Amino acid sequence: TAALGALCGRQRSGVFACAECAGAHQAALRSAGCSNNDISRWCARAAPSAPTTPPPVRWAKGYTFGGSESHPHAGVQTSDGGFLVVGDGVDYQNETVKRHMMVLKTDKDGNAQWQRTFGDNVAGGYNYGKFGIQIPDGSFLIAGAMSTNTQPGTGGRVLLQRTLLHLSGSGSLLQRLSLPNTGWRDNLRDGFMCVALGEDSESVVATGFVGGP
Repeated sequence: TAALGALCGRQRSGVFACAECAGAHQAALRSAGCSNNDISRWCARAAPSAPTTPPPVRWAKGYTFGGSESHPHAGVQTSDGGFLVVGDGVDYQNETVKRHMMVLKTDKDGNAQWQRTFGDNVAGGYNYGKFGIQIPDGSFLIAGAMSTNTQPGTGGRVLLQRTLLHLSGSGSLLQRLSLPNTGWRDNLRDGFMCVALGEDSESVVATGFVGGP
């Protein structure tokens, strides 16, 4: 068993990942004098036990945005210990469905400090936020999709475009970047799913999809 521990060398929270390492170093283990039974017995003793009680829930909150449904998609912790929540809200009005992007900032206890909606001005539009981050100056970047009916050459069609929003620390819109939808003739949708800050803290990387059904 000592040879197994020395050869494994990969430890996670005080427990060797013995099953993985035994497969990778089987020949070395045997040459060191560890039989299969030795390995099995050592693994059984080293296996972590399941926790008996779940961790406590710090808080549980629900939020509404004045519509019929609210759908949070992502939450990240902010520099002040609070949270940024990004998603969408659905509003049913006179058989017309409006789906807007929603952004919420809470304190560390989940109490709402401000909440904003974007993109609910296009009838029949489909707008949502998928992810958000806080950048070093305290402002926020939000990745998602927003509808437009003003893309040139499309005859006023309602289209879904990949969209990034730059919000101030208090949630005011500083800048919007929406990329043209190139598959609109086939009723295809575009959207960003994630955003990250580059290593230089100035560039931005956004990932998503072009031409979704």
